[in-house]
Amino acid sequence: MRAPLLALAACAISVAVHAQSPPDKALQGTWDGTGQVATAAMAKTGTFKLRIDPAGFYLQVFRGPQDFVVDWGDLYADKGEYWRKTTTGLEDRGGYASEGDGFSFTGTWSRFTVKPAGDEDETTFKRLATLMRVKPTTRVSDWTMRAAELATLWQADAGLDSITFGKPTPEGLIGPQSSLSIGFYSRSQDQILTMAPTKGGGLVSFVSPRQGRAMGPRPIPVPVADLSRFYERAHAAGLKDRYTNATLRFFGEPADKARVLWLVSTEASGGMTRRCLDVAADKLTDCRPLAGDPVADFNALARRAAAAQQRLRQQWSQGSVGPDLSLPMSIHERCSVMGATIGPGGGCVGSGGNVFMPP
Repeated sequence: MRAPLLALAACAISVAVHAQSPPDKALQGTWDGTGQVATAAMAKTGTFKLRIDPAGFYLQVFRGPQDFVVDWGDLYADKGEYWRKTTTGLEDRGGYASEGDGFSFTGTWSRFTVKPAGDEDETTFKRLATLMRVKPTTRVSDWTMRAAELATLWQADAGLDSITFGKPTPEGLIGPQSSLSIGFYSRSQDQILTMAPTKGGGLVSFVSPRQGRAMGPRPIPVPVADLSRFYERAHAAGLKDRYTNATLRFFGEPADKARVLWLVSTEASGGMTRRCLDVAADKLTDCRPLAGDPVADFNALARRAAAAQQRLRQQWSQGSVGPDLSLPMSIHERCSVMGATIGPGGGCVGSGGNVFMPP
């Protein structure tokens, strides 16, 4: 029994040393790679950029017309052997060898070759590797800054468009049950990049076409104000609500009058009661002038339904029923028939975020 335990201990020590040791100096730098690589989210095959940092850290970026995958983690490589660990804990081990002016790698999940990247990539990837190596905090602003830095590798004109934050902690921070989605828009490609943190400290991403979705009039400045600012202002104002989700984006029309708001829904209202923080003014503000009034919309719907029912009762009492026995469809029903939900101002919001008026 003693021998197996000693072997396991030796293996654990080896892994710990690998994670803290600098990789082979010949491998340190920024590379253009080709082949199959296991990332934190999936196996990827194609061309990519790979930064191997002297601190025993790697940063890897796949970028295609409809694809963007960023991966990073610990890396050890020396004397023809390498060990790599992603943010999700996936380990990839194998060997490497010199090939031309680069190297070839063959491992458990990977098989690829690398060649020196252009000098123009060195500064950017060196800076990003240093940033990603720092352990993230639980603040939305921290994750947004990381995502924004990476988004420029996707498209140079990528700008922050929106943040959706579900189940924040009572302090407005990211907790074990929270979800965070950070959206960027490229006007040149008319595409949206969505990035979301993982529990292991990485970022998963996917690219989608805009498809008519309404975007903000201009990018939201980064760094952003943390949701904790809203909580501080709400507490100072004596508000004791519990909040279930929040959205940061531009609200209001026309474009020059739009404001960046943190719009936060109370837990018990089903989204009907909302509080807003005007980010630029750093103060609580009435949501309704810019983001619509769901309570007023609901009350208007109730009045229309009551009037329709009254007309129907009058027809019944007179012994004659009109040709249409049904109640007129509400705005909720008309939106639902078209696979959409009701939005501010009586319009419908499609699954892609596009706003339209139902027939």
